[in-house]
Amino acid sequence: MPKYRHNPSIPFHHLLVPTADTACYSFLLDSLLRCGRSVLLCGGAGVGKTAIVAQRLSELAARGALSHFKLHFSARTGSSAVQAAIETKLMKRGKNRWVDRSIQIVQADDAVQFATLKL
Repeated sequence: MPKYRHNPSIPFHHLLVPTADTACYSFLLDSLLRCGRSVLLCGGAGVGKTAIVAQRLSELAARGALSHFKLHFSARTGSSAVQAAIETKLMKRGKNRWVDRSIQIVQADDAVQFATLKL
């Protein structure tokens, strides 16, 4: 596991202290991204899933490997609003054909919840 070195110039809400969970998630995320695979990180609240993904996206954007943007969802967010937000970042190349302006499209969903059947 990597050692933690405190950098006082980093704001508190951006600190990521390595734990067994963050080391495991970071390794899995990096390995799968190198292979060009999709990734779904699952785990308990507060283990660092969102922070790790945000950190990796920022690192890739800084290297020019991709550009990213955030979409914020609520219980009232409809599919048409999501589609419109994504399409504003794309260029239209014909009817129902879209091309991304950068090299790669990355979708990161936070707090995915599955409906349960109520009996």
